[in-house]
Amino acid sequence: MQKLSFSGDGPDIEKNKEVILQSIGEYREALKDCDEKIEKNPDDIDAWVNKGTILFLLEEYDKSLEASSKAIEINPEDAMAWNNKGTVLNVLERYDEASEACDRAINLAPGYADPWNNKGNALMHLERYDEALAAFNKALEIDPQYADAWNNKGFALNFLGRHDEALKAFDMAIEIESGFEEAK
Repeated sequence: MQKLSFSGDGPDIEKNKEVILQSIGEYREALKDCDEKIEKNPDDIDAWVNKGTILFLLEEYDKSLEASSKAIEINPEDAMAWNNKGTVLNVLERYDEASEACDRAINLAPGYADPWNNKGNALMHLERYDEALAAFNKALEIDPQYADAWNNKGFALNFLGRHDEALKAFDMAIEIESGFEEAK
């Protein structure tokens, strides 16, 4: 598990530390809320999916995987639960399983961009760059403003030796991200 670090100097370091610790506190509160909902209704799929997401954000990946698996046990037709499971499996470096979980999500909700992007990530780690590129392209077909998919597409293109196209993909990711910053 990774450890949080605080960097910087001056008055902002304490403010940044406070913001991060507050976020963690909010995650812990949200996790308590999920646990209370699950205690009242053990088959509350939304509570299980949310619990898995919160545990992922807290970098408690094994517990996140357990929560996602429980959500799938309750409803094997929940695309978000399958996608979340794929995301966690990618982090745990279980790429074949991650790709399979993403395939399940894609089959359930073909118009859902996240599992296409996550499948692409798994395929890149498996050095199946052409297939990864196709997955990122599908994610971008669904959501052309998906900055992470543009970034990941750039990496796939780079691995394929298509460096000029990779740079264009990275530029798109940067343009989209900076557009979001301006909107704030």
